[in-house]
Amino acid sequence: MIRRALLMAAAAAAVIGLGACYYDDNCRYCGNDLETIRFENHTNRLWDNFIDGNYVGTVSSFGRLEFDGDYEGRHVFESKSTDNQLHIGPREIRIFNGDLIILDITDNGFKVSQSQK
Repeated sequence: MIRRALLMAAAAAAVIGLGACYYDDNCRYCGNDLETIRFENHTNRLWDNFIDGNYVGTVSSFGRLEFDGDYEGRHVFESKSTDNQLHIGPREIRIFNGDLIILDITDNGFKVSQSQK
């Protein structure tokens, strides 16, 4: 009886350790790969970029800002031109394990691409 309980506990620990799935906001999330966020600027303006209201960096004109992190779940993206002329967002995006999110910044708003890396 004790041996069976130990085997069941070991099996449960193995499943958790191997990246078991969980549910949040009625969405299934699995694994623990990093996600990549990329802001691509297609204008001649400088843009300050924010995720969930937190500043993450400025992208130069016709430049790119990219970083990896743990971004599974729902997040809100915004960009503001440094000359205070334009504001894009907020835009909510649901991100899954290992996703690559590309936010193309134009004078008309975001074009969002989402794919698995």
